[in-house]
Amino acid sequence: IKINAKECFDEYFYAKGLNVKNVWNNQKNDVHPPLYYLLFHISGLMIHHLGGMKSGIILNGIFHSCSILIIYSILRRLIYRTDLSLIGCGLFALMPAVLGNVIFIRMYTLLSLFALLLALCMIDGMQKGMDTKFWIRLGMVSLGGILTHYYFIIYLFYSCVMYGLWLLIAKKWKQLGVFFSIICA
Repeated sequence: IKINAKECFDEYFYAKGLNVKNVWNNQKNDVHPPLYYLLFHISGLMIHHLGGMKSGIILNGIFHSCSILIIYSILRRLIYRTDLSLIGCGLFALMPAVLGNVIFIRMYTLLSLFALLLALCMIDGMQKGMDTKFWIRLGMVSLGGILTHYYFIIYLFYSCVMYGLWLLIAKKWKQLGVFFSIICA
């Protein structure tokens, strides 16, 4: 018997059509939230012709590329130098642990993206102010991260404690109330 690894992988990972209910049920029986696997399912349908594990690596590559852009944005806001920001992006982009997550075909690259987006959102709130767009972004990033991996809740908790302390020290009482109502909702 000759087994074709590509066919086995394709049969196991790819559905014949969009089946959100199946993804949701699989993740209900698993310990991981469903967002990454839903995106993996959709990307598998879109680029199924590539076969094998390539669609998962491509999906994680997209998340990794977005993370590099977010790192650049964060560094530009913190150090105001393009050259150092690009060096920081290069170091992040080529870090073996980060690249290992990209080819691992799990939710960790998306988790990193949401963690970086949360940091960028909070930095923007501190530097540019907290308008309606800020609160919507904060809520969407928080929800997306929670739906990606439960460990995001730990990162979110400590980030919110620090941001809440900053609001408290800055005596931004109204924003503090809105902040906790959004995060606790």
